Amino acid sequence: MIVRLYDPAVAANDIVREHALARIDAVQALVHELPPGSAIAAVLTKDYFQEQRAWVGGEPDLVSAEWPPLLGWTMTSWRAEEIALLDSDVQMIRDHPTSNPVQATAWLASRRGESRKFRAGLVETAAKARALVFADANEGWTVNFDAPLANGRDIDILLAGPERSFYVECTVITESDEDQQVHDEWLEARKSTPDLLLARPGPFDATNAKGPSPYYDTNRFYIKVFDKLQKGGDPAQSQTSPDGPNILLLSCFPIHSTPLPFSPGLKWALDELFAGQPNMGALKQMAPGSPLPDISLMTFLTRQWPAKATDLLQSPARLSGALIFNCLGLQGGRINYNAHPNQQVSHREMTLLEVIFSPARGWENLQPPASAAPDAAAQLLAPPPIQRLRDLARYRTDLVAARTRRIVASPPRL
Repeated sequence: MIVRLYDPAVAANDIVREHALARIDAVQALVHELPPGSAIAAVLTKDYFQEQRAWVGGEPDLVSAEWPPLLGWTMTSWRAEEIALLDSDVQMIRDHPTSNPVQATAWLASRRGESRKFRAGLVETAAKARALVFADANEGWTVNFDAPLANGRDIDILLAGPERSFYVECTVITESDEDQQVHDEWLEARKSTPDLLLARPGPFDATNAKGPSPYYDTNRFYIKVFDKLQKGGDPAQSQTSPDGPNILLLSCFPIHSTPLPFSPGLKWALDELFAGQPNMGALKQMAPGSPLPDISLMTFLTRQWPAKATDLLQSPARLSGALIFNCLGLQGGRINYNAHPNQQVSHREMTLLEVIFSPARGWENLQPPASAAPDAAAQLLAPPPIQRLRDLARYRTDLVAARTRRIVASPPRL
């Protein structure tokens, strides 16, 4: 008689495999019901599901394995209704006359290891869908996607109103490469020590690790913003328009790192970017030999582009403000009071932009809360119990509609 010893890891993997196969069957049934022309069904095909079933059947460590992003997102049990809602929004954007249909759906086919690409696609889709729904519901408003600039680059969203147009560029900051490496090493170590906890800084961090640190976060935010304000050190190659207000829609969307939306580094970076440079920097440059990292904007630019630092110092003045997202939920807006005169926005205009980009489309539910404080806004965007989703959605729709009517009825004075 063969006696098989009980292995907790194998038993856990068997349980995960059984559940995963059942969820794949459920998702395939849901995808089968999507309408003709479905963008999601074009990725999650019959052959694709068969391939993933074979992978699940042979993967020895499903507990720690990385799933294909779209499949992993759809397999979550509470996503049944959200799959069709997301598919509808993707089709709406893809079929818009100003959209690039290939670019609008390419992120859905993200492979293992391309989770960042998938998250960027979720953010851009959420932003474009919210802008399009607002424009369709309000006379005098139109939306163009991927609007070309004279320098050959483009803007994600051009939202044109009766009196003024807004150029909105989306970008996403996720976990750093350093965060990813630490997480991967921890997962590998858990195979032999299942109850091992991850602490940062800890044994998986390199001796010269940059994070976790709010100072490192500040520099990461600088890099993300200047990716839109220049190209190769040339400010003329920015993704901003000289003709109107430019809004940076910045989503903090890490999976396994410090909660970036609440990092002091975000505030420090915005303080410095929106200060009246060069004489009104919000952060002082540190004296040589100081134990504190120098995170002033001028120091960052000198380190990155020494020959162009002075020219680039004026680039943030092309930004009218920023909309800060925690994953897919709007956390708040920030005005750049030192923007160029023709690119400055009023408080009423920023409020209008917050109204436009706040309402969830229904498939973004159960995301992290929008604020660390237990206020009303946080409660609206925090993960609610399943039975409250519809009530919250109706309440939020009525609230936003009321605010929109007031703002659109009394357009901003420019």
